[in-house]
Amino acid sequence: MNEIMRNNYIVFISSIVYALLVLIGCGDDNPVNDSREEESHDVETILIPLGESEGYFEKGICFTSNNEEKTLTFETNKKWNIAIPTNIEWCTVSSNNGVAGTVSLTIKVTENTFYDERNAVLTLKVGEIEKRIRVSQKQQDALLVSSNIFELDKSHHTIDVEVKANVEYKVIIPPTSQKWITQVTKSRSLENITLSFNITSSDEYDKREGEIIFQSKDISEVVHIYQAGEGVLMLTKNEYPVSDKGTVVAVEVNSNFSFDVQMPNVSWVKEMVETRGVSSSTLYYTISPNETYESREAEIIFYDKNSSIKETMKIIQAQKDAIIVSQKEYDIPVNGKVIEIELNANVEYQVTVLDEYDWIKPVDNFQIKGLANNKLYFQIEENTLSKRRKGIITIESVSKAISEDIIINQGRVKDKDAIELHVETAGTLNKLIAPSKKYQITNLILTGNLNGTDIQYLREMAGERSSQGMLQKLDLSEVNIISGSGTYGDGEHAFESVIGVRMFSYCNALVSIILPDNTTSIEQGAFFNAKNLKTIDIPNKVSYIGEGAFYECVSLQSITIPDNVTTILRWTFRDCISLETIVIPASLVSFSMEVSLNNSYSLKQFIVAEDNPVFSTINGVLYNKDKSKLVFYPNASGTSLIIPKEVNSIDDKAFSSCNSLKEIHCLAENPPKCNSYVFSSLGEKCVLYVPKGSYSSYWVANGWGDFLNIIEE
Repeated sequence: MNEIMRNNYIVFISSIVYALLVLIGCGDDNPVNDSREEESHDVETILIPLGESEGYFEKGICFTSNNEEKTLTFETNKKWNIAIPTNIEWCTVSSNNGVAGTVSLTIKVTENTFYDERNAVLTLKVGEIEKRIRVSQKQQDALLVSSNIFELDKSHHTIDVEVKANVEYKVIIPPTSQKWITQVTKSRSLENITLSFNITSSDEYDKREGEIIFQSKDISEVVHIYQAGEGVLMLTKNEYPVSDKGTVVAVEVNSNFSFDVQMPNVSWVKEMVETRGVSSSTLYYTISPNETYESREAEIIFYDKNSSIKETMKIIQAQKDAIIVSQKEYDIPVNGKVIEIELNANVEYQVTVLDEYDWIKPVDNFQIKGLANNKLYFQIEENTLSKRRKGIITIESVSKAISEDIIINQGRVKDKDAIELHVETAGTLNKLIAPSKKYQITNLILTGNLNGTDIQYLREMAGERSSQGMLQKLDLSEVNIISGSGTYGDGEHAFESVIGVRMFSYCNALVSIILPDNTTSIEQGAFFNAKNLKTIDIPNKVSYIGEGAFYECVSLQSITIPDNVTTILRWTFRDCISLETIVIPASLVSFSMEVSLNNSYSLKQFIVAEDNPVFSTINGVLYNKDKSKLVFYPNASGTSLIIPKEVNSIDDKAFSSCNSLKEIHCLAENPPKCNSYVFSSLGEKCVLYVPKGSYSSYWVANGWGDFLNIIEE
């Protein structure tokens, strides 16, 4: 019987004895206290390692140099405690003591940044048994040399290289260098040692270069040998292209004699550091920014005043690139027109009009010639839609270093069925619309000036609360909202170019609205509880949208956030149960998900501008820019979601309005970080698929444990 079988036999017999003692105790007239806190010293102590821990008890626990953890599992019938020496900070145990039963302890070590292995002894005491378990952690592998570069003259040399290593390594001299570099002493690994190498004298005129390689399994060090020839003056580079922004140029000069430098007669090249001597020298030159639109050149000459040896370095600085357009924004009438764009450029450029702007067409098949004054012509086609539209013509250099965007704004076709009225004097809308017609108008186009009195009249026409108004379509694009007398709603005042607090709240007849072109902000609750509002046209001048602006707009189907809005505040789209699409511009950098999108069960997609610095999308799902965080999942986008492996965190509200998902495929081996309630609405009905070998990681991870069905794939 070998040692393991003998130990198992002893444990088995001990277990039977212990069970018999328990049964005898249970048959006694006086009840036995079965608490694990009160143990009998007459019962033989049982300590059984489980699974991998059997090897840990015998051979100890070994860790790599990284942050790591392992589980120590054992069965015992008595109280236990485990101790770590007080001077050990790099090793911790999840618990120091406990009662009888099956015990699982997590042994953690921090990264070993030292070049020596480190050890600790854990002392486990169970009853009269004391078990010492050795914990060892590998060292950080290192292979270091005292110098990586030797610059020598042409004579014979013996060089010494001090090697510090705690890994096995070998010395390699490439075949091309073996004729003139030879090792004098042989290496001995795993200690500090100085190795010597012979460098034969050079009878060549050209500089020669060689290498000595110190190679271990995973790491290496290279020592470069540079040996001069007869009368050597060498530059690592003879041409230095420099951008128009200017820079500092570092010039490495290899020479075996004292050289002089001839500077060019220009003001934009200046020497920063003066270096002379028989060695490799690095000289630094400041190149000033080029503010002109032409490139320029200068030469620096390195020479020997006693001979004809010289080297010339040329600095070539690019011109200041420019694409200058005469006009950056055009307002085009609904019937379209041809526009002329005048530009000056000194670089090759290309013109791009995205497919979605197919109503903007170049008149001529112009090819880019650059470095010239050019005129470009575009045909803006008639707008047959009932909505204003915006397009962009992009002119950018071929290198994509500079660009200009030209904005095309075009008006829309006015609804032929609409009643069109001009309010010359603010506060007189009630003079233009008789009381008998007030609740009959369904489609209205207004121009001119409106104040709070007019806004209140419009609210009543649009079915405010219990009013009988039937106004469904309202076009205010050419209206000026001005400050002045009169209030609306609950005593709110109108302000210039502002859709004010609750201005169109409770307007239940309103289906579509086009806001004034000069609107700069939409205030808190502006459209609160406008239950039938489906579409809204917001001009690009709007830079602020207040809290709850569209709260309970239960019919709103899509929203395009203007290009100047930077922040979406709380409650903005709460209970917008029909909202399907949210278009996010480049300017938006903050989107408060806290209750902003509550109950957005119809949301299908986010559309994000490519140049947005904070947000991005994959298949309509909202992520942060580098896609390391999943920000929000649109409930109506489908029943299956693939979370890319680069995602390492989930936003708290990412699935707050989600009830459609049937399966999630998470490609990350390590569970992305999230709060415990993130998947609370999905866990019972959604299957989670995870990479092979990661089931246990997901099962115990915060939040991910809500999934009742986790499958490896």
